[in-house]
Amino acid sequence: MSNTLLIENLSVQYHNQQILHDVSINIPTGSIFGLLGDNGAGKTTLLKTILGLNKHFSGSMTYNNQPLSREQAKDFGALIESPAIYPNLTAQENLRIMALLYNLSEPSISATLHAVGLGDVSKKLKVKNFSLGMKQRLGIAMAIIHNPKFLILDEPTNGLDMAGVDDFKTIVHTLAASGMTIMITTHQITELATAFDAFAILQHGKITYASNSGGYSAEELTTIYRDYND
Repeated sequence: MSNTLLIENLSVQYHNQQILHDVSINIPTGSIFGLLGDNGAGKTTLLKTILGLNKHFSGSMTYNNQPLSREQAKDFGALIESPAIYPNLTAQENLRIMALLYNLSEPSISATLHAVGLGDVSKKLKVKNFSLGMKQRLGIAMAIIHNPKFLILDEPTNGLDMAGVDDFKTIVHTLAASGMTIMITTHQITELATAFDAFAILQHGKITYASNSGGYSAEELTTIYRDYND
């Protein structure tokens, strides 16, 4: 399997504090890749560097065998932390605002909302009345409205109950089956263990373990995480 994103020896330093130390990972095309680590491990810093929001780094990032650049930004979609939504608008109205940025038509909005399971409520219910899981699904819809090839999701299951986590896994598996490559950061190992095709563990800014295979049970992945989380 080819690699969509290859990161080699990436280091980031802020105000004389080393945040990332020689991070190297490769993310297979069409995979669901898990970046596992505790809060403060450096996960969000890595994502922001990939997305071009952090310019102060050393090392290299290659996307589809080319140096990662601003010209490739259209290939990426991202949900970093909480989705930026308008609570007094419906899901459809929120997504329509996002669609304007990409000059997309109404059918694209409808198709995206149905893809995340919000088709039935998109025109009726204001977002302020959504459950947390529904808000997360809307955030994913906003990240994929332009049909990106690479989707980044930062701690997307925080605060979700098990039903919400199951809904989330169904959505990302459907997106991956369509050919999208997905990178998920999380510290919730048990809930998402079975979702990953490949993963790496990031602790104190360093990769302590990486695997380009999935199929681990929650118990197996939790054991690996515990053994390489020190």
